[in-house]
Amino acid sequence: MSDNDLKLAMQNLANEAFGLADYFKIKLDYSEDSVANLETFCRLVHSLTKLKPEVYNEEVIQKTARYMGAYLGELIIRNLGGEWEIGKGKGISVRNGVFACSPIWIYHDKIKIKYRNL
Repeated sequence: MSDNDLKLAMQNLANEAFGLADYFKIKLDYSEDSVANLETFCRLVHSLTKLKPEVYNEEVIQKTARYMGAYLGELIIRNLGGEWEIGKGKGISVRNGVFACSPIWIYHDKIKIKYRNL
């Protein structure tokens, strides 16, 4: 996958986060302040996985984590700079001159295992 294809794919996934968040009446806008809203969204989805595991199964968790992680990655890139890359280990990550993180895995773990703040 080319760098541009990866960038477009992640932007498309991030756009999906808006629709899902809107369904739950949560506002996302790529501002640094919207990280708190993303965390609220994550807590909600984590709770739903406990209340309705037959609906919020692993497939749904993975899809939702991709949306949330892509949104967080795009927020980082827009506000702090950086780019998407396919790395070793935890797969797709955001890297800039200061740090690298795998936001999709951050949200997968938060939703599935136990909610905890970033």
